[in-house]
Amino acid sequence: CQCPAQFEGPECQQTKHSFHGNGYAWFPPIRPCFESHLSLEFITEVADGLLLYSGPLSQLQPWEPEDFMAI
Repeated sequence: CQCPAQFEGPECQQTKHSFHGNGYAWFPPIRPCFESHLSLEFITEVADGLLLYSGPLSQLQPWEPEDFMAI
């Protein structure tokens, strides 16, 4: 079978995303307390920016510690 554009692999997974400007993609959260593997490759046009964030989505109180990951 043939996968649609931007989809690849044996199950036609979406493996590429492109953003022009202030775009973003929303994915299911990474499961806490489990071993996870993440592989990323970036081709950017600007010197700095947030490429990946996994963590709380709202302002936490000082007594509410939470892990996060930001690239």
